[in-house]
Amino acid sequence: MSEETEMDETIREFLVEAQENMEQGYKDLEALQANPSNLEPIRSLFRSIHSIKGASGFFNFSTLEGVAHFCEDILSKVRDGKFLLVPDRVALIYEGADAIDKT
Repeated sequence: MSEETEMDETIREFLVEAQENMEQGYKDLEALQANPSNLEPIRSLFRSIHSIKGASGFFNFSTLEGVAHFCEDILSKVRDGKFLLVPDRVALIYEGADAIDKT
């Protein structure tokens, strides 16, 4: 297998994994809306976004990495109690998730 073919396969694997992470992320967002006091969906969503951010950096997908980093920052501040989870922040997290999904 050529180096290019291996890289293409690795990128395909990343895309499949990123899609799975985003599917879980949307479930986490729904769970969060249903019960905003439960921080487990925030932790789960953070892990999903963190995985996407890390792999994006590896592949030098800078736009995707930047959006994921932005979302990760908000999620970490909510998780750590530095930000309250208000409707505007939930909407912002949804926008970030949508941007990741489209990128």
